[in-house]
Amino acid sequence: MRLRCSEFKQNNSSTEQSSIIIDLFRIRTESAVTCLECGTRDANEETTYCLPLSLGNELEISLNTLVNDYLKEELLDGQYYCSNCRELRSATQKTNICHPLPPVIIVQLKRFTFDETNEKLNALVKYPLENWKVLNDDNSLYNLAAVSMHVGNLRQGHYTTYACSNDTKQWYHFNDSCFGLISNKNCLVNRNAYVLVYLKNEKDACL
Repeated sequence: MRLRCSEFKQNNSSTEQSSIIIDLFRIRTESAVTCLECGTRDANEETTYCLPLSLGNELEISLNTLVNDYLKEELLDGQYYCSNCRELRSATQKTNICHPLPPVIIVQLKRFTFDETNEKLNALVKYPLENWKVLNDDNSLYNLAAVSMHVGNLRQGHYTTYACSNDTKQWYHFNDSCFGLISNKNCLVNRNAYVLVYLKNEKDACL
């Protein structure tokens, strides 16, 4: 997809700048905190342009399991000031992904610990090449369009990319100035996968 200057436009309904980037990639999320004493729920809507999914020390895990972990309700470490109780209380926090889902979803697999170890998490994430259903309550399906691979560690490494031609549906491998057609799609899913780019099925997308 080519982006032209004319595709950037002013949103006349507000002072907020709107562009094709926002239209294609924006993911709206809701972060909700619930008081465990009275049940009061405090929610804020946020915007992100990728899904940052944390990895653990597992050897293998599915993409949908990582999404479910991202959306899982968790107990807050510290006390939360409840506006209803007017006291510090124990509370839970939960993230929800709002509808509608965007035409393009970028997933970041958080492989780096960013601590004193500079450890890279090498779990094999099993992700679908076609018909990925992101949420149980949404029937939108996504197809993998590109994968960014990282070889190495936090101190040094190298990036390559696999990408699918929108015209021919053929997959190519890009490595610096070199690129080539690949015939075996098994190489698309491996322990070096770092960033995934999914496109909504054309029958569902509004492009």
